[in-house]
Amino acid sequence: MGVRVAWIGLGNMGGGMARNLINKGNLGSPLVLYNRTISRADALCNEVGHTKATVVASIVEAVERADLIFTSLSNDDALKDAMEQALQIDVAGKKFVDCSTVHPDVANNVAARVANNGADFVAMPAIDFVKPYITGVIGRRAIEFRDEPVGKAQILKLIANMFILSVNEIVAEGMTFAEKASVDPNKLLELLSVLFGGPYTVYGARMVGGDYHKKEVPVEIALKDARHALHIAEDVGCAIPSLDAAAKNLEAVKDQRGPTADSSSVYGLSRTRNGLSLEN
Repeated sequence: MGVRVAWIGLGNMGGGMARNLINKGNLGSPLVLYNRTISRADALCNEVGHTKATVVASIVEAVERADLIFTSLSNDDALKDAMEQALQIDVAGKKFVDCSTVHPDVANNVAARVANNGADFVAMPAIDFVKPYITGVIGRRAIEFRDEPVGKAQILKLIANMFILSVNEIVAEGMTFAEKASVDPNKLLELLSVLFGGPYTVYGARMVGGDYHKKEVPVEIALKDARHALHIAEDVGCAIPSLDAAAKNLEAVKDQRGPTADSSSVYGLSRTRNGLSLEN
């Protein structure tokens, strides 16, 4: 039998990556799925078929049935809790690959605990053992941090997320500016797609289409990433005024619409601050 693989955490990011792993990963056995809300695991299993995935009722069972365990969880506490459960059993020889975005200190502490139990812990990007499941499968490329603390990969992810949050902010402001200046936001979206693409197009389309009210990336998750990055920046003596401004606007969205509002709701915030209706 080949490597047995499990996936823990099927949120917006985790569900998509697990689906790609099933469809493109050439797995030798069904992917073991666990999610706190079991219906999400059942839905993915039914979508891909029971020959390609199987659902278990607990983290312990998922870890027991796998050699390689991926985790994709919403925050630091969720990761710590999941690993606490995982380490209740003998995990010697197993490999854990975490796709969550957490504080690097949390990643380093979890890695140390896992190592003390005879297993390996990797924060994305990954090492050779995991590469066949990453490049062209659940990710486009593996960026390696060999012989460095796993927290370094988390810092890189937080910096990348800083760029995304900044794009979210500037697109919201640009769309508002366009409407106030009587420029069709669809034409701005077309321009952004030609010039930049990527997150500019994704967030721009969500705003123009009115989808910024849907709960794609809850503002509390975006704020978690922003706070981690700002705290690390403060520790190393680096000012990030653009991220600080974006974080304050996310806080305002949370106060206005609650913690589960989509992070792109900063568009609605920008609109109301400039005399437009919340919804376009």
